[in-house]
Amino acid sequence: GFDPMACSEQKIWGYETSWGSFAQFTKVQAQQLLRKPKHLDWLSAASYGLTYFTAYRMLVHQAEVTAGDHVLIWGAAGGLGVFAVQICKMLGANPIAIVGGKDKVDLVKSLGASAFIDRNDYADLMYKPPETPERNKARMEACKRFGKRVRELTGGKDVDVVFEHVGQQTFPTSVFLAKKFGSATSGCGRSRSSARTSPMPTRPSAPTSSCTRARSGPCSTRSSLSSRRRGRTP
Repeated sequence: GFDPMACSEQKIWGYETSWGSFAQFTKVQAQQLLRKPKHLDWLSAASYGLTYFTAYRMLVHQAEVTAGDHVLIWGAAGGLGVFAVQICKMLGANPIAIVGGKDKVDLVKSLGASAFIDRNDYADLMYKPPETPERNKARMEACKRFGKRVRELTGGKDVDVVFEHVGQQTFPTSVFLAKKFGSATSGCGRSRSSARTSPMPTRPSAPTSSCTRARSGPCSTRSSLSSRRRGRTP
């Protein structure tokens, strides 16, 4: 009943195993196989899963996104982001795309993004250590302006879920923007986590890692499976 990704013996086939991955025939479990989409060639069918499956796990398994959720998506025009936008749209959620330039707006809109924010309009938003008091103040101001813009796009509400896959530069802002008991779901490498925000107001501070336990302001976030849909408190 547990997630196979949590298994201590889980390995990346062909990368962390010694028998390679270029054999003509190999043996795998039936649950590890998917039928190739008819409209894709073998190369295309083998490649899209790297980002699609990661985005699916983050949004469906961890954050448990449902219809009506406001989901803020970092890097919405990137490999993970383009699938995150489409998955949110299929689930009936409201995907808000964060892009790194106006030239990417048409793409995210065509995929189903209901709104977008160009992060380049907020020059001091990213956390970049070491951070001086002056730099911290500027980042805080940028974060507040960014949050104000997000709430303008959601009718005054904080987002239910932040699709967080960038890491150190964006994680403080992600925790700051998620609503009380919302989720900042993160996936990097083999780690998968859903950080549940505290019911107390949070403030951006430097995380040690987007995949490990992080502390933000007076409260902490835990790397764990989100339970907000199950009605349990942290």
